[in-house]
Amino acid sequence: MLRVVKTKNGYVKGIEAADPGITVFKGIPFATPPVGENRWKEPMPCEDWEGERECYKFAPISIQDTPGLGDDIYCKERHVDPDIPMSEDCLYLNVWTPAKSADEKLPVVVCFFGGALQWGYTAEMEFDGERVARRGIVVVTVNYRLNAFGFLAHPELTASQPEAPTDFGSLDQQAGLRWVHENIEAFGGDPSNVTIAGQSAGGGSVLSQMTCPDNEGLFNKAVVQSAMIWDPYEDSGIVEPGEMDDAEQSGMDFFEYLGVESVEEARKLDAVYVRDKFSEYMKGRMEKIMTTTKDE
Repeated sequence: MLRVVKTKNGYVKGIEAADPGITVFKGIPFATPPVGENRWKEPMPCEDWEGERECYKFAPISIQDTPGLGDDIYCKERHVDPDIPMSEDCLYLNVWTPAKSADEKLPVVVCFFGGALQWGYTAEMEFDGERVARRGIVVVTVNYRLNAFGFLAHPELTASQPEAPTDFGSLDQQAGLRWVHENIEAFGGDPSNVTIAGQSAGGGSVLSQMTCPDNEGLFNKAVVQSAMIWDPYEDSGIVEPGEMDDAEQSGMDFFEYLGVESVEEARKLDAVYVRDKFSEYMKGRMEKIMTTTKDE
């Protein structure tokens, strides 16, 4: 079995899954940590490492509301562990492979988790890739930035980095796909036979990746599960296409709520503080939207 694999950045060491015919590699970095000056920037290339990197456990999940504290079915059945490690340093992926050698050219499935682009993580039980890997498929799950860390827009960001002003979570997914294209053959996968898949916001992410011309050659097929597809002419007040100007205004409003005036100031704030203030901000915003919609 493939227990040690050489990637473009260095060697990774996996462990056998419950099925000893499957090797799982957990917490493989695919980009530089998006912290400090890299907050609200497109993912940067991962640095190389020396020796064998032990990939035995999932990396910390993206910054988000503490799992398991809500009373909805998602918190009760999936998003359940309030003690799961969480960090802004979150750009890692996982690989399950049944390959015994690197030359098997097995089909590949890359999965994006759901959660309204606000919550979710690859360590959720429903994203365990072992069952699919038993069918002779290499499975990859990709973590990505969420909520304010993954999808903030602000005019200062647009001016300073016009090629990647927002949608950093989507760019993380794309970076994961590029990593797969460059490395999956070493895990026994076929880079020319890649399917991307996702449910809910993960399905919406698949749709987004399908529309991006920069992704040509990175995947061949797609599975969209329960994605939100709506009438672009329907004014729901909640989920609808928006303009960049509106997104930037939301970012400025959030910065005002944070008590900062610039991206530089905001990048220095503690990640948990930003998370908590964003949750407060969004709760107030949604209450206002729902009240307005009800009155109409």
